[in-house]
Amino acid sequence: HFEDQDVFEVVVADVVKGGLVADVGVRGFIPASMVERHFVEDFSDYKGRTLRVKVKEIDRENNKVILSQKDVLEQEFEANKVEVMAGLQEGQVIEGTVQRLTQFGAFVDVGGVDGMAVANVQTRKLKTEVE
Repeated sequence: HFEDQDVFEVVVADVVKGGLVADVGVRGFIPASMVERHFVEDFSDYKGRTLRVKVKEIDRENNKVILSQKDVLEQEFEANKVEVMAGLQEGQVIEGTVQRLTQFGAFVDVGGVDGMAVANVQTRKLKTEVE
């Protein structure tokens, strides 16, 4: 799996300080920073979950493997972003979910891609309709 950067499934066997452990024939460790694309404070509900991972590093001396689900999620996010962006045209009306409002506009999730609805500075109104 390592050389080919294959994606494969593992079941989280244990939650330990600093990450997750899965059995892949040897001890597979998923560091906390390699679990999700965002920060996770509590991993307790990850035990027993099936994750899709890639091999990040092999430590033959200690017979363990470092795994990453984050790499898989990032790859999928980038592929989705390319697909969404390819389908957009200027002036097109699309639906999205407002993630955050600022004085200069609204950050909008458009199919997993971040968008921006820009506010008119003089009238302090959004140029686009955002529900």
